[in-house]
Amino acid sequence: MPQTSNQNNNPIDLRELVNLINDRFDKVDQSYRELVKTSNDRFDKVDARFAQIDDRFAQVDARFAQIDDRFAQVDARFAQIDDRFAQVDARFAQVDARFVKMDQANCELLEFLGEQFDKMNAKIDTKADKADTATKEDINLVLNRIAMTNTKTDDYRAEQINMQRQVDKHEKWHFQVAEKAGVKLSSD
Repeated sequence: MPQTSNQNNNPIDLRELVNLINDRFDKVDQSYRELVKTSNDRFDKVDARFAQIDDRFAQVDARFAQIDDRFAQVDARFAQIDDRFAQVDARFAQVDARFVKMDQANCELLEFLGEQFDKMNAKIDTKADKADTATKEDINLVLNRIAMTNTKTDDYRAEQINMQRQVDKHEKWHFQVAEKAGVKLSSD
């Protein structure tokens, strides 16, 4: 068998050399297998951690889906509130129109009453000129007409007060609904 020499020029048998190299390769192979096993164990732990993280992200996604559903519900409620406000605004527009009509009627009534008073004054003046004194019938007629005018004026004032109370009540309801809905309203 051929021989070789080491660094110190000692003869080494090739078989021995092969055995040494094989021993080294076995050690390297064993170290490599241990490294592979350790690495696989570590990668399995990392994979398990990633699986836990994926589960947590799935939970977070589910929570966000619930939040999205809640926002959709809140949006639907705001849409309902907007519809209700639109209805209330329409009702206020009707009330405003009624107030305008009542103001017109009041002006017409005052003009009519002014004309009637003018007529009555003219009649009283002519009768006073004729007789210098008013008769009991004339005085009663004037008093009756004044009482009738006072009654109409009182009725009109009572109706105005009731309408104002209704408007105040509706305004109060608007503010309560807005407060519950979290909407800030101004009294302008």
